[in-house]
Amino acid sequence: MEIARIGIHLNDQNLVDVGAPMQRKDICYEMLKAAAHVIERTPEQHFHPAQRTLTVTMGQSGTIDVAAPLPSRKLCDTLLTLGREVIERFNDDKAPEMRPFSDKVMGGG
Repeated sequence: MEIARIGIHLNDQNLVDVGAPMQRKDICYEMLKAAAHVIERTPEQHFHPAQRTLTVTMGQSGTIDVAAPLPSRKLCDTLLTLGREVIERFNDDKAPEMRPFSDKVMGGG
């Protein structure tokens, strides 16, 4: 059973949309760090260059899963970095105004 999900999507304007439990930054950071390790070990056939969304889930046992197909390895690294930056800026006085994120971030069409 899934207890947390992070969706990171590179939209058509090349901006990153992030859906995450941002009130729990500690969990988000743990999930992103574990996702990087999962991606490092993922076989090449699970990457698709046209993919622009990275979905990371945490199960009840704390197991991290990354949904395939994945964007290219390079884009995965970029999305993880930019996703963390967005999460870090959540509730920051100087953060840019939040944009509504696309349905793609949370698994919609």
